[in-house]
Amino acid sequence: MKINAKLRGFSVRGVIFLLTIFSVSSLCAQDFKRQYKTAKELFTEEKYAEAMDAFTPIMTYDKENFYPEYATFYYALCSQKLGYSQLAKQTFVQLEKVYPNWNNLDEVRYQLTCIYFKLGDYFLAMKELNDIKENSARMEVTRVKQYYLSTINDVEILKLLLEEFPKDIEVAHQLLVSIGAQGFENEYRPFFDSLLTKFNFNRNDFATLQSIPSQLKNSYRISLLFPFLTSTLEPSPMKKKNQFVIDMYEGMKQAVDTLKSQGIVIELLAYDTERSLDTLKRILKYDELVTSDLLVGPLFTEEYKIANEFSATQKIPIINPVTNNAEFLGTNNYSMLFQPSYYTLGAEA
Repeated sequence: MKINAKLRGFSVRGVIFLLTIFSVSSLCAQDFKRQYKTAKELFTEEKYAEAMDAFTPIMTYDKENFYPEYATFYYALCSQKLGYSQLAKQTFVQLEKVYPNWNNLDEVRYQLTCIYFKLGDYFLAMKELNDIKENSARMEVTRVKQYYLSTINDVEILKLLLEEFPKDIEVAHQLLVSIGAQGFENEYRPFFDSLLTKFNFNRNDFATLQSIPSQLKNSYRISLLFPFLTSTLEPSPMKKKNQFVIDMYEGMKQAVDTLKSQGIVIELLAYDTERSLDTLKRILKYDELVTSDLLVGPLFTEEYKIANEFSATQKIPIINPVTNNAEFLGTNNYSMLFQPSYYTLGAEA
């Protein structure tokens, strides 16, 4: 009888203990639910900074917390709404890694696609986009892809994208549009025609510039717009302050001699810009400059902007021989870089 009494006492205490545990667990679950509801209301009211603070404690894993994935997702959305693109990207990427089986991952991939496109990470954007599995989202995904691809006018970038995604019809379409808008269509004509055939596009759907017939000349005039700083040069064996400019000029003269031996005549004209905008403006008024077949230089940003405008107006090709900065090109279709741009190098890497 005494043993049974003890057992009954133990059983009662055990039941009370278990009820207490269940009660605490239930309260914790209810607390997470309440916090999530509050945070979601702040998000709906577009109080994104406050919502981020409210979602933060719910993002932590807890066996009683049923909302960590949702809290993380909305935290990233708030970051995006507030313009913190890098934070939003990092949060979405972390969500993909930590919860690879979450049933809303397609939405995460969609948001990452938009972020990567806005940041100019086109290859990552395309990868996320192609990982979206839900068929019902494909129409919206296609619309978004077409919109962002339409903002890319760099033919070389689009060619690299097509190499990475060779069956993507939207990339191929935008590549054809961009080629058609080029001032030097002849360079891309064979490639243009091959794309039309491969993807069965209608040529009439693309506005292409009329091909400019190639004109062979007896000689070609190349005008150099370099900061020779002739007034500071002295006949001494010491290196000059602008030695690289002189070396480049000497190399070009040697190239002219080599081409002459092959029957190609180049008339090389050198103009000293003196690193002065006023001097450059005066040079650009010279009558003979309009007869140039190619302008080389200037080497510096402010000077190049002026020469670039002259090139676009006179339709004379201009090339910068030293920089990788694509900003030098502006919107001038006749402007080129001898070195590949930083953007092209990054995309290729």
